[in-house]
Amino acid sequence: MRFLSHASLGLDDHSPYGRLLLRQRFVAIKKQFPWVYGVLLSSLIGLEVALRSSGYSGFSPGPLVLAIFALRALYWKQIGGHVPDSQIRAALQRTFLVALAVTGLFSAWSLFALLTLPEALTRIVLLFASTTAVGICAAMVYFPPVAQVPIYLILAPMIAAQLIPRDGISLAVGLSLLVLCFLIARIIRAHDKSFVRLVRTRYNVQIERSRAIASENTALREKTKIAEIANIDPLTRLCNRRGFIAALQATTEARQPYAVSILDLDGFKPINDTFGHPAGDALLVEVGRRLREVVGADGCVGRLGGDEFAILHHGSTCADLLAITQNAVRAIEAPCWTEGRAMNVSACAGVAGAEPGAQGSDTMRQADLALYLAKSNGRGEVEAFSDEMRSDVERRTLIEQALREPTAADQIEIVFQPVFKLDTLELRSFEALARWRHSELGWISPAEFIPIAEQLGVIERLSDTLLSRACDAARHWPDRVRLSFNLSPVEICRPNAAERILKILAAHGLAQERFQVEVTETALMRDIPSAQRCLTTLRKSGVRVALDDFGAGYAAISYLREMRFDLIKIDGSLIRPIGEEPHSIELVRGVIALCEAIGQQCVAEHMETEHQLAILRQLGCRFGQGYALQRELSARDALALASASMLALPERDEWGSDRDRQRKAS
Repeated sequence: MRFLSHASLGLDDHSPYGRLLLRQRFVAIKKQFPWVYGVLLSSLIGLEVALRSSGYSGFSPGPLVLAIFALRALYWKQIGGHVPDSQIRAALQRTFLVALAVTGLFSAWSLFALLTLPEALTRIVLLFASTTAVGICAAMVYFPPVAQVPIYLILAPMIAAQLIPRDGISLAVGLSLLVLCFLIARIIRAHDKSFVRLVRTRYNVQIERSRAIASENTALREKTKIAEIANIDPLTRLCNRRGFIAALQATTEARQPYAVSILDLDGFKPINDTFGHPAGDALLVEVGRRLREVVGADGCVGRLGGDEFAILHHGSTCADLLAITQNAVRAIEAPCWTEGRAMNVSACAGVAGAEPGAQGSDTMRQADLALYLAKSNGRGEVEAFSDEMRSDVERRTLIEQALREPTAADQIEIVFQPVFKLDTLELRSFEALARWRHSELGWISPAEFIPIAEQLGVIERLSDTLLSRACDAARHWPDRVRLSFNLSPVEICRPNAAERILKILAAHGLAQERFQVEVTETALMRDIPSAQRCLTTLRKSGVRVALDDFGAGYAAISYLREMRFDLIKIDGSLIRPIGEEPHSIELVRGVIALCEAIGQQCVAEHMETEHQLAILRQLGCRFGQGYALQRELSARDALALASASMLALPERDEWGSDRDRQRKAS
């Protein structure tokens, strides 16, 4: 029947709001049922007592209604405290049907009694029927369809019966009941509107709260994701430098003893350049996996950048982590297979331990210093920071502070060491060398302060100042004397290195053909494409390029032709043993022959004895420099030597002829 449809009864549960409204009605009605039963029970008992006391012996609905109440009471007790949303609509529908049946039965009997019983008994029936109807309406106000049933099935028929012309009293009672019905109906509608509005407000609040919680959860997920991106290396899934420093900071704040080791791969750059970045990335991932496997769950492994890794071990001493790091280095040395190709690298490492509360930056600095010492000892070495290194750390700190001063470059002197043609001892060029004698630290070697300047990021400022002073001195020399200047590994890989050098030459009026840059093998290995771009730009402008310290690094011979050098300088480690070690002469002879084979001149560095000078002349080495020829000179003495010792050169000198041949060959 249509009047029993869900929509007509307000039992629509197709939307979240509809389901919430039904649940709130159900909860409110359930709380009212004891009062409903109380009203009905008292009315039925009162009606039964009044009728029996008046001598009535006919049928009474009381026992049947009480039986229905008992069954409903058992039902409500059975369903307990929680009813699923899927069952609430059916429960409310059954409540309406029960109310319809009970009130219908009670109304039929009441009408029968009003029409057949004596007037004295009809007043009793009217009283209790009205009381029962009003009580049910008040108790079931949260469910209007049930609350309105007594109005239509009990009060309305009785009003009609009273309005039938009988006497003035019945008419008055009927009109009073009519007004009561109207007021009760208005109260039910007003209460239901307020109830629905309250539920709607709660629903909206719940929606907004759910949205707020969802937004908060989304923000937390985004925050977690951002934190992961900020602290995790995307390639190896290890901590990046920031994440590792954060873990180190947390350890120091927890005041736990800990140890740190820093590992740097040996030979990674050639693999990355030869086999490509995918192969290099696969190697880094494998190295990270092996480190995690060796360190275990008690430590933190991070990739600080490039091919540099770090290990943080909680509650460990330096000796404990030293053993773990040595195992890690051995694990790294095992071949890594990628696409059927075996790639082999080694690693050097520095280890430092710290007491609870020690600053993480100090411990990292100590481990880095130990790593520097390990790398100087060769491949696959592991060194632990010791008290003997502490003075080195203090000295390094003082050097850093001195380099940060704006006047640091003014404290460094420029000296010039000449390069001679060995057969005629003609002066060909001066190599500018930096000499720093600090007022407190004393003599500081370029091999000591230049790597520190690179790490501090002041190498460009320092180099530009020294180059400007060297160019200022060189512009007073005869035009046939060249200036040679060393570029650091970091400097040569900067994108604007060549343009910056050419700008300084132009500012001091030094011809580009009179200038020569010297680069080492290690500088080339740092970033071959960037170094090649820089050197190519310089050579195209007329600047000569020399490979310094040849024989002291790991560069492949093929780089000599790829980079197109104008000059190769043989490292002093090959020159010093001449005449002392059996195979030293043959080794130098081979290097000189190699240079001749590729059409490049060579210079022997660090010639210290007349014996070395004589042998190098016999081997055919054409140029040399060292104490056996001339020590470093100040700018004034270099000018005097250039002016006094300059011999007339052929119209096409050897260097120029060689360079012409190279250009034609290319």
